Amino acid sequence: MKSEKINVYGMTCEHCVKTVTKAVSSLKGVISVDVNLKGEYADVTYNEKSLGTDDIKKAVRESGYDTERGGHGGMKGAVEENDAASAVEQQKQYKFSISAPELSLIL
Repeated sequence: MKSEKINVYGMTCEHCVKTVTKAVSSLKGVISVDVNLKGEYADVTYNEKSLGTDDIKKAVRESGYDTERGGHGGMKGAVEENDAASAVEQQKQYKFSISAPELSLIL
């Protein structure tokens, strides 16, 4: 049995904590997980014969969070960036789609 403190960056709320906890605790060999939002880490106790630190970090990254400052661990950042770009494009498309006569009908 081994205990490790794994950095987890990018969490902003208790939902994030639950997401990381679920991802790490689902790994075979994990005995316990305690994720600390304010401290930005997870204390993980696990069977080192079943998995290693890299496996745990991979689970954190795949759940959308980083294990290194400034990292790009999961898809969270990319999805948010994509969403912002999509929103801007949608605004451009619909910016002039309502004519003055149509607007007067709405108002």
